[in-house]
Amino acid sequence: MNAEHSRWKSGFTIGLLLTVIFSFTIGVADQNSSSFLDMTFNSPNGYALWHTHNASQDRNLEMAIQQNGNILVGGYTNNTNQKDIQVLRYYPNGTLDSGFGKGGWLTYSGAAGKDDYAFGIALDAKNNILVSGREDNGNNADILLLRYTPDGIRDSSFGVNGTVTYRGSGNGTDSGRGLVVQKDGKIVVCGEVNVSSHKELAVLRYTPEGKLDPDFASSGVFTLSNMSGAESYGFAVALDQNEHILVTGSSHEDGTDRIVLVKLDENGLLDSSFGSGGTVVWNGQQGGPDYGNWVSVTAEDNILVTGVETDTSGSFDIVLIRYHSDGTLDTTFGTDGVARFGYSGYQYAWGQTRMPDGRIIVAGASLVGTHVTPVLIGFTKDGKLDTSFGSNGVVSFETIGIGRLYAVHEDDKGGLVACGYITESDTDLRLLLRMNPE
Repeated sequence: MNAEHSRWKSGFTIGLLLTVIFSFTIGVADQNSSSFLDMTFNSPNGYALWHTHNASQDRNLEMAIQQNGNILVGGYTNNTNQKDIQVLRYYPNGTLDSGFGKGGWLTYSGAAGKDDYAFGIALDAKNNILVSGREDNGNNADILLLRYTPDGIRDSSFGVNGTVTYRGSGNGTDSGRGLVVQKDGKIVVCGEVNVSSHKELAVLRYTPEGKLDPDFASSGVFTLSNMSGAESYGFAVALDQNEHILVTGSSHEDGTDRIVLVKLDENGLLDSSFGSGGTVVWNGQQGGPDYGNWVSVTAEDNILVTGVETDTSGSFDIVLIRYHSDGTLDTTFGTDGVARFGYSGYQYAWGQTRMPDGRIIVAGASLVGTHVTPVLIGFTKDGKLDTSFGSNGVVSFETIGIGRLYAVHEDDKGGLVACGYITESDTDLRLLLRMNPE
């Protein structure tokens, strides 16, 4: 499994990325991000950076926007001894909300000297904050689910003092990644668990009180055990209009990773009307591993997966794949159901958001010269590069720094808010930015 698929680890070797793939004849390096940034956001910058004292890594991996427009970003901070979960809250104008948690942020730390990560963040109907990730208990890492009040106080009515953990049957690392809340308040977490000697894509459903839902799958937990013993991972989750559960990630097929899409019914069982027995596996054209990093459902109940395909030399291209609700490719989208973006040897996508007119904005990173820079890329609703977005469809934030964007959302004023990190002098800083409405 390639490390780059995961939002918590983003290392790669520049030497592997020199192959140039001309899918689009544009150049990211020519873009000027300052003309697209909302300069009133954390005025006069258009973006906000955050660095925890004595930390070498501060990264935003996911975000959510509260009803009043306040922005929550979740991720982790790394000091010399361990990584801890950290959530910050900003006002809509990009300044830190000092009334949240402890001076604008909250930190969760498990066992001393061990690493904890937040991969997902969501809000329930009461504006409580849910955080999914993993906690290292000193022996193995377990799936972790936290709940905080809207003001950043651990909710003692949830689980055990606001905390729920789950450990798979095997020894090794279990991770909670994607997170979504159903209309009835039940909480769905996707990720992977160790089963015997390998990892399996997992979906867990919790009651609003933080207990595993006994009416879901097997005692509240579904694992993808029908992939011929192959390892599989769940990176993102969404609900369709019937509140059926869709999870994308990867499955190790034929010697390499492929994008997998799984559909479960309301009881946590594979939907036999979807794909092949409830699953669809997508095999890229480049010969290397492929990963599905984000999934959403359109108003027409089509399914949109953001991911990457890799060639045998290690070059990455962004892919957007659109499926019908039965798991067949929507051939009216892109080319035979797939939109591709790549030209510099390294294009990577994580989050996406869909605008009211159907356009799609993808958050990711692109190789510009010898550096990886945060980018937003726009696509039309039918899977073409949206040349009206940014400059020829791309906004590159190389003027801010080297780094990545992991998530993007539209706010209530029509602007785009995105989060990730940049690297300065071997130190990672949390990045939050806002683009003006078009």
